[in-house]
Amino acid sequence: MTPPYPGAEAQTVSKDIDEILEKELATVPGVRRIKASSQDGLSLVTVEFHYGTDQDLAALDVQNTIDRIAYKMPANIGNPQVLKFSTTNKPIITLAVTSDKIPLSQVRTLAEDELAQEIQLLPGVASVDVFGGHERSINILLDKTRLSAYNLSPEEVTLGLKQQNIDFPPGGKLIHDQEELSVTLNASISDLTAVNNTLIKKT
Repeated sequence: MTPPYPGAEAQTVSKDIDEILEKELATVPGVRRIKASSQDGLSLVTVEFHYGTDQDLAALDVQNTIDRIAYKMPANIGNPQVLKFSTTNKPIITLAVTSDKIPLSQVRTLAEDELAQEIQLLPGVASVDVFGGHERSINILLDKTRLSAYNLSPEEVTLGLKQQNIDFPPGGKLIHDQEELSVTLNASISDLTAVNNTLIKKT
C-alpha cells in the first residue's frame, strides 16, 4: 500500500504512518511479515501473507484495517492505495552493500534511505526489503536513587521523552524559481546530547 503524506519528511512519515500501520496490520489474519519504507511525502508498506492465503480477502482485510484506524493518522494524508501482487510473478535479486569507509550503521541507513527508494521506483519492482547491518538505537538506563531524589517514576521519564521527541506536521511550502521546498519543525531526539538536555518534568 502507498499512503501519501504531502510535505512530510521521511522520518515524519515513518513515525506518523508506518509505525501505526505496522502495529495494526500485524493483527490481520494470515500475515507473515510487514515491511515499511518511508520517503519524503510517501509511505510504502508491504504486507506478506502465508502461502495459500486468498489475495482478494487479504486485500479486503488490509483495506478494512486502514479504514478502521484512519482516525489515528494525520488528517492530511491521502487515501492509501492497496495493491496486490504475488512473489511468484517477480524475479528475486539479492544485492550486498558494503564499505570500508563508513560503519555498518551508516551503510544500512544509506541502503534504506537512498538505494531502496531508488530501486523501488524502477519499472516492474514491487517491493524492496533491506536486512542486515546495524540499526542505531539509544538505550536509557534509569538510576533508582536519582529517580527517588527527583521524585520521578519510570513512567514519567518515558512520557517526558515522548513529549519532547516529536516532529511537527508540515508547516507549509516555499516556492522559488520553480523549486518547491517543504517547511517542517523537527524537535526529535537524535543524539545523546539531546537526551541529556531533555526536560522531563517541571517543578
